[in-house]
Amino acid sequence: MSSEPSRERILSAAGPVFAEKGFESATIREICAAAVVNVAAVNYYFGDKQQLYLETVRLASEARIEQIAPPQRPASTAAEIHLYDHVRTLLERMLGSEQVPWQVKLLMREVLQPTEACQELVEEHFRPRFESVGSLELAPLGIKPNSHFIEIRFQNFEFVRRPGNNPLL
Repeated sequence: MSSEPSRERILSAAGPVFAEKGFESATIREICAAAVVNVAAVNYYFGDKQQLYLETVRLASEARIEQIAPPQRPASTAAEIHLYDHVRTLLERMLGSEQVPWQVKLLMREVLQPTEACQELVEEHFRPRFESVGSLELAPLGIKPNSHFIEIRFQNFEFVRRPGNNPLL
């Protein structure tokens, strides 16, 4: 048996378990039982539970991005359309499409009860999207450059630097 199937089985089993129970309550034994692999396989493939969790969150995030791509529009498209696309895509990724419900649940859990994995989500996925909104010409919408709207865009993610202070709750 090759190493890929075991690694993939662990990731496939870990997603729903972490989504349902969270990082703290999920156990490696439970994940390995669902994956039908030896408990030592987690250490072999991922190093520890934390790295397995980080990889599972990354996998869920990347899958959601792949499943729900933002519309491709010409640069000349009005700012309000780009802003609408941004908000709609973000909401659909977080709340919509029940293709793989554990992905949505895991990502929502991570945003509402952040762990180390949330920092990666912010830096790799949320920040680039928000920066693209910040680069739009929003003056026609009554939003001035460097306005409160633009400046607060990352305040919702300040809990990443200060765990326990989550403004989304």
